[in-house]
Amino acid sequence: MALEAYYPECKLFEGLNRLPNSDEHVEMRFYEAHTRKVVIDRSDDLLTDQEIREHGEQVMQAMLDELQTWNGFKCFKRIPKCQTNCIIDTRWVLKWKEKGGKRIIRARLCLRGFKESECDDDTNHSATASRLSQRLLVSQTVLRDWVIASTEIPKAFLQGISYRELAESTGKPLRDVSFTLTAQGVSCLQQIRGFEGFDPRQEVLHCLKPGTGCRDAPRCFSMQLGKVTSAFGLRSSFLDSEFELLFDENKELRLAVIKHVDDLKICGPKDLIDKFVAHVSKAFGKLDIEWYNFTFCRVRHTQKEDIVLDQIKFIKAIKEMQVPEALSKTDQPLPEHLQRQFLSLLMTVAYALLTRIDVAVYMTALQRECQKPKPIHVRRLNLLLRWMQKNPWGLRYRKMTKYPNSLVQFSDSGFKARSEDGLSVRGLVALRMAADDLKSPSSAPCHVLEFVSKSQRHVTRSTFSSELFAATDSSIDSGVLTRLALHELKHGPMTDGQAKSILEGSQSSPIQLHAVLDAESVTAAVTAPVLKIPAEPSLLVHVRWVRQLVQAGVLKGLWWTDTRSMLADGLTKGSVDRSALESVANGWIEIHHALTNESIALSR
Repeated sequence: MALEAYYPECKLFEGLNRLPNSDEHVEMRFYEAHTRKVVIDRSDDLLTDQEIREHGEQVMQAMLDELQTWNGFKCFKRIPKCQTNCIIDTRWVLKWKEKGGKRIIRARLCLRGFKESECDDDTNHSATASRLSQRLLVSQTVLRDWVIASTEIPKAFLQGISYRELAESTGKPLRDVSFTLTAQGVSCLQQIRGFEGFDPRQEVLHCLKPGTGCRDAPRCFSMQLGKVTSAFGLRSSFLDSEFELLFDENKELRLAVIKHVDDLKICGPKDLIDKFVAHVSKAFGKLDIEWYNFTFCRVRHTQKEDIVLDQIKFIKAIKEMQVPEALSKTDQPLPEHLQRQFLSLLMTVAYALLTRIDVAVYMTALQRECQKPKPIHVRRLNLLLRWMQKNPWGLRYRKMTKYPNSLVQFSDSGFKARSEDGLSVRGLVALRMAADDLKSPSSAPCHVLEFVSKSQRHVTRSTFSSELFAATDSSIDSGVLTRLALHELKHGPMTDGQAKSILEGSQSSPIQLHAVLDAESVTAAVTAPVLKIPAEPSLLVHVRWVRQLVQAGVLKGLWWTDTRSMLADGLTKGSVDRSALESVANGWIEIHHALTNESIALSR
């Protein structure tokens, strides 16, 4: 940690042999008694201090190139210091890069945007698509026999809209952000035409648009990218503004695009993808396309006949956490610095839940202990990490002979609430498949759209309430929205009025929603000829809501199965067999025991 002070406040610090120059400041650093451990191996190739000194001329050229790029995008202008109220400093990130078989130095100028004043809650907006949208795009690619591709927009944060355009579009005051450069940066700046006489003692660089490090940079770039994609005909999907779709005049889907800040994932016919990327290139410069095999958001995509998503490389790069032997044998909470290290590792491993459905329940158990972790939790996390590295898994999206017309939500609950918070665990596996495959023991292809293993949002006092809340929260509540997304992909753009009608059941949809539970008490309570008040009277509202969805046709099927066919059982209990989860992750559902549709009589 460091405490910075500028003139004249720096006079308050003792031990200075001189006052700082105009381009310097005083920094009081606070060091911890431990060494921070690296969690992920990164091949960032940052220059060391010695390399910076040895390659001084190349470093200066790299800085000059970066400033020329900023100037070329019209990111700043010079103004007197007295004309601005917000002045922040900068830092340079220097890296080795491979280009044309040669190793060159690349410099990146980063503004310290956390020092900006007059920021609001919208400032930190970052355009990232949901993981449901990511899987929907992959599923749609396979079903339509399309190709999948990825591209990245270079220097994205320098190509957003200007602060003036931002103010005009949001109706908020014009942002005032200026910045200073280091002595080396000033020397490079003075070599650029128009800045020859730049005086850092009296002048600063005023941002015309947010650059790298500014808090508004992601939002401004997202708005600019939105203009470009909209001009091509893309429109945001109903549930996710960063999942954009292109429909033709017959409401047939032609192209789908995922936006993750400056990364784009695209599916559609190959010639249309080329046309779209060429359109984006006109606004942001030449873009390179990766086809069939690429890594997007640290998830590797491999397309052959099917598409497989995996994080094998990401998981292998994670290092285990070491605990001093003196502490490892105790049952006391970890010291504060080790708690932070445990949390860092835990969050890193949890990112693997994008594809690792098999370990979700173990991560949930460890996350519930992250407030006061003990050495035993470190051992368990290390053990889990080793198992993940030795047993690579992924999600496979198989081709299907017929278009899947249903969303099937397998819901389960593990009623064993902790005394501290009274919260049990709920699990969900959401599958895209054909409804006919539920009617009898069968084996059929499926696509995993979502899986959940987390604490209940309500305190539960019985197995009945735990299973009911798991069904309403994890399964049905999220299912009615996912059903809208599937309807839009198949039947074209959706208005708010159409969505409302489908949610209420006044408008039918070919996309069916099915919920599968292994709690016969819940299905019996919902479908009973005469509705009775449960032992916990407050649960009547939830029972009536599910009942109304069945009667309106929104919930096409409320199925009961015994534990042997409950896929979500492995998301609430760590000791059960995980072969069922492995099967659905591989794109195949095995139903060995018949399911019973309890809602048939009620829907009639």
